[in-house]
Amino acid sequence: MSLLHEQPSQVKNPTNRVSFDQQGGCAGEMAVEHGSILFRMIGDEAWSHPDREWVEHDSATRSHTAPEDMDDVLALMLKWFPSTGNEAAMKDYRVRCTVKPVADLIWSDAPETKTLKVTRVGTGTVGQTPVVVLRSAGPSGITMASVAAEGTPYPVKVEFDPSNSQPAATYTLGGFGEPLGIERPRPNESWVPPKKS
Repeated sequence: MSLLHEQPSQVKNPTNRVSFDQQGGCAGEMAVEHGSILFRMIGDEAWSHPDREWVEHDSATRSHTAPEDMDDVLALMLKWFPSTGNEAAMKDYRVRCTVKPVADLIWSDAPETKTLKVTRVGTGTVGQTPVVVLRSAGPSGITMASVAAEGTPYPVKVEFDPSNSQPAATYTLGGFGEPLGIERPRPNESWVPPKKS
């Protein structure tokens, strides 16, 4: 399943794209102010690296990378860096890569979900998918959920209005049941720490 999360804020391009399955496989990118951080996770292993835009901006900002050295910097920085052993990073990836936290977020405040008032407000399309639009009101504010009107009724788009407990955000979902094909980085794609002498 793939998930696109967009959240208006002061930061440019605050978008997260994540594809995940129920076996612990996950791949995605977290947008930062100048570029993105790409990551993938398989079981208890995780890897990440910044994208080219982030590396070039970071190097230009620090102004200590000579232009003739940029190819070497890119070759190093664009390799997958293992996050295994970094508990903060692993916890963040586990949350992003698990179906339950995403489902809880979309369907509002579990376990208070039973107190939500849900109303059908119309129909429409998201991309090429016909949807039924549902409006729910609860402790976290107003949520508009567009649910597939044909086949399995999965959420296609979920929009949160801003409230005291959360900012405005939009989640677009797709690819339910599609294989992800996530693989461990090959040795030539991974950063290897230098050997201690």
